[in-house]
Amino acid sequence: MRNWDQLKTPPDSSTRIASAPCRTRSLLFLFLATVVTLAALTGCTSRSAAGRTELVVYAASSLTDAFPAIADAFEDEHPEVRIIFNFSGSATLRSQLEFGAPADVYAAADSIQMRLAVDAGVVDSTVKVFASNSMAIVVPANGAVVKSLVDIGNPGVKVVLASDQVPAGAYTLELLAKMGTARAVGGEPGFQSSVLSNVVSREMNVREVLAKVVLGEADVGFVYATDATRLANGNRVGVLAVPVAQNVTTHLLVGMVNDSDQRDLAAMFIEFATSAEGTTILTQAGFGPAVPMGGPSR
Repeated sequence: MRNWDQLKTPPDSSTRIASAPCRTRSLLFLFLATVVTLAALTGCTSRSAAGRTELVVYAASSLTDAFPAIADAFEDEHPEVRIIFNFSGSATLRSQLEFGAPADVYAAADSIQMRLAVDAGVVDSTVKVFASNSMAIVVPANGAVVKSLVDIGNPGVKVVLASDQVPAGAYTLELLAKMGTARAVGGEPGFQSSVLSNVVSREMNVREVLAKVVLGEADVGFVYATDATRLANGNRVGVLAVPVAQNVTTHLLVGMVNDSDQRDLAAMFIEFATSAEGTTILTQAGFGPAVPMGGPSR
């Protein structure tokens, strides 16, 4: 199993969404990132290395820890296979696929990005929900500025979110809306608007949000629970408890890329990732079970 940093020219997964006046520059940057991705993959002779067939998996950044463990287990059973990952925000990955970047499997952090990929014809419609997650609120380990949920809306607090163009950002807005409603019912209106007025940065994936908090460039960040738990266990961040009734359940989905030239192998990997063994690995990484989606859920 190889990650992108083991290829000669890794794709740029830090593409940011610019404001309207900068949209052309943003699209050009995304196009260039996709060209780099294409170059990296087409440089692999016949999609194989040292006699091993390469399977390319595009996966949401929240899977950066769990999916390599699944790949290791899969490769143990299939030593003739080498899995290459491209981890980034789900929207960035989908856009790269739509620009023609070659891949075999796409794993997204919400149903909206997956639906867009299916509607665009780049992913087969037989997608599977394979895990769930929730949101968490993290602060620097010293916790100097924000010590409780109430503090997040205080003037001067530096809040970092994921962009609302990616699943983590959309989930964050949903979480803030629920928290705001609960506080309004309790006689404290305006919580959501206060927090949003404190936003100093919107990142393209949760790993970038986490980095801002760990480096002390933000007083608070909204991330996935799996990422928060991982860093909290290493004493790198503190985690503020979110009432269960106010949190949101996130769904992760996986599907086969329509232009894959390794369809049988892609199907085998998806089957493994959604199997009991794959689920055990995901559970060990902090993910919840695959939860059926209903209504307008993401």
